Amino acid sequence: MTQQPSVVEVWGSDTPRRELLHVDDLADACVCLMNLALAVYASKTEPMRSPLNVGTGVDLSIRELAELYLDVTGFQGELRFDPTKPDGTPRKRPGWRARTNLRAGLAQPYAWYLSHFCQFATLVLGNAGLSALRALLDQLSYQSLPIGEPQC
Repeated sequence: MTQQPSVVEVWGSDTPRRELLHVDDLADACVCLMNLALAVYASKTEPMRSPLNVGTGVDLSIRELAELYLDVTGFQGELRFDPTKPDGTPRKRPGWRARTNLRAGLAQPYAWYLSHFCQFATLVLGNAGLSALRALLDQLSYQSLPIGEPQC
């Protein structure tokens, strides 16, 4: 089993806030917008300024996001912020209501990754190729990323 790193470093301060949206909710919002009557759409936009902001209405700090991600992945090490690095883009205002909360949105693809990695790698690479890939991942990714190791 590969050893996890002891520290995860996040660029910037821990105070900027972000709003994240699950892809299933974005697809749902797109279908909703495509089904709107033109009069309803026009009442929610301005001429020549028709983009709509689709969001969850819930934001969290970069620290809260990092802590949630580490909790979802089971990381037990230290979380460190580097305030000498940039904080990123400013926060955008929410609009539309999403159905998928952030924890579920992080946990779902992570669980899928853990459950499908070995099956996919074996299908594509065969057993010998999977062994070679696991050896490469042991040397590269799992030494630097706070993620669980697929059980093959």
